[in-house]
Formats: sequence, structure tokens, C-alpha cells
Amino acid sequence: MRPVRGVAERLLWLYHAARDPATPRRTKLAIFGALAYLLFPLDAVVDPTPLVGLLDDVGVIAAAVLYVSRRLPPGVRERAARTLDRLTGSPGSGGAGAGDPS
Repeated sequence: MRPVRGVAERLLWLYHAARDPATPRRTKLAIFGALAYLLFPLDAVVDPTPLVGLLDDVGVIAAAVLYVSRRLPPGVRERAARTLDRLTGSPGSGGAGAGDPS
């Protein structure tokens, strides 16, 4: 379950960074651009195509997480970890998600 927790925590980085007024405008643009790509009905690769259709979506989110992770305002990682702890009802993984995702 540790890899799932890591993915969930990184997605929460995006959520908290998007809501934080200290997040640079370009960083927020990357977050909302990735979200718009996921919600846009015409993907680069059609989603019903087995496996391949989802890979472009995963790639866009991974690129957004990588870009945003290097530009997070102070406290975003900690807020994401606390949110995940609250949602799962379990204590943190000892900072497993605090490192650079690369």
C-alpha cells in the first residue's frame, strides 16, 4: 500500500498547491492545464484503447507532479500528508512522500 499512498499524497500536493496563494501563477497554470487535459473529451490517444489510452493521461499527471514538486510553497507537503492521514485514518508513513518524486 505504500506506493498507493505515495501517489495519493502527490496528487494532494497538486490540490493544496492549487489552493495556496503562495503558489506561483505558472505552477497553478500547470496544475489546471493537466486537469483540463484530463477532462477534455478529445484526448491525444482515445481512452477506450486498451491501456495505451490511459498512458497519456498518466504521463500528463506525472509531468505536472514533477513540475509542481519543484515549486511547492512551504507547508504544502505537510498539509498533503495530514490530509491523507485524515482521509485514511492512519498515521503517516514517516515522511515517505516528502522526497522528490524523480
